[in-house]
Amino acid sequence: GIITDRDIHLALQSLASCPNLGEVHHRLEDLKVHQVMIRELHTTTPESPLAEAVNLCLRHTIGALLVLQDRTLVGIIKKMDLLRAFRDHLNVPQTRAGG
Repeated sequence: GIITDRDIHLALQSLASCPNLGEVHHRLEDLKVHQVMIRELHTTTPESPLAEAVNLCLRHTIGALLVLQDRTLVGIIKKMDLLRAFRDHLNVPQTRAGG
């Protein structure tokens, strides 16, 4: 499985209904990884077309894909990686952060 920032955010949101901080602390201490992680993983391979990775992300509304080669994790392709590839393909000039 995998845990993303969205999964952590959802887990923390569920604690908003706790009546006091002591209860929040107690629930956080008892929270296990398997209760938060995503079990249905979407993957790609290093040889897969980039367009296929984009379509997987759009179809499943996900921001990252695990890249597997022979069932071994060799990388992660994230939304920002896809945007950079798109930018480079369009020959859009790079700008500095904030500029």
